[in-house]
Amino acid sequence: PVRAESTLVGFQEQIANSVSEISDHIDAVASSAKREPEKLGLAVTSLSSFIPPLALSAVGAASKTSNSEQQMTLLDQTKTLAESGLQLMYAAKESGGDPPATEEHDNISEAVGNMRDAVKDLMTTLETA
Repeated sequence: PVRAESTLVGFQEQIANSVSEISDHIDAVASSAKREPEKLGLAVTSLSSFIPPLALSAVGAASKTSNSEQQMTLLDQTKTLAESGLQLMYAAKESGGDPPATEEHDNISEAVGNMRDAVKDLMTTLETA
């Protein structure tokens, strides 16, 4: 039998699920990076666990898309989301949950904004595909 994830729609659903999970975990990483060092490791691990399935689903969806412009948009936006996640991880590492580290907190806030933008862009692309 053909598995759902082997279709374009199946891959798109997997992307949407991964992006939704990533979006749900952004604030946990940000808040723990600013003031809860004891929760930071779990928050980072939880968020980062959704990146590999996102990447695999994006590659799968691109392989099922005949329009090369749509393929590039999907892959570029997936890459942007992953890179913004990496930016958040670096900012979280630098802050380490230290409340007085306000300069690092600004970097965290910037990274959160970049991730939210990347989530929005990717979800918009999925909705119009």
